[in-house]
Amino acid sequence: MTASGHNPSRPQRAPAPPAGRAELSDAAVVSRSWGMAFATLISRITGFLRFVLLMALLGGPLTSSFSVANQLPNMVAALVLEATFTAIFVPVLVRAERDDPDGGRASSAGW
Repeated sequence: MTASGHNPSRPQRAPAPPAGRAELSDAAVVSRSWGMAFATLISRITGFLRFVLLMALLGGPLTSSFSVANQLPNMVAALVLEATFTAIFVPVLVRAERDDPDGGRASSAGW
């Protein structure tokens, strides 16, 4: 037995799911996955139809300008926010994994 009370000769059991969250059956996971796939497909189709409609109404060069003006702020925001997230949270999570008695499992329990 080690100082932490762990007996290396006995296999460890998998941790129990967090209280208040029921475990999903395989059928429920498949059903929810199909639901997400269907919603994604509908989103892609409507996005394509929007682009075709813009092309028909505005023409090629104006539609391209609109697309760039529409997407550029989102790209810049994503880059800045992802860099900020990485700079702030990754060191905190690494420190928790290294220094906390539970090895950082509590900080990543929701993931």
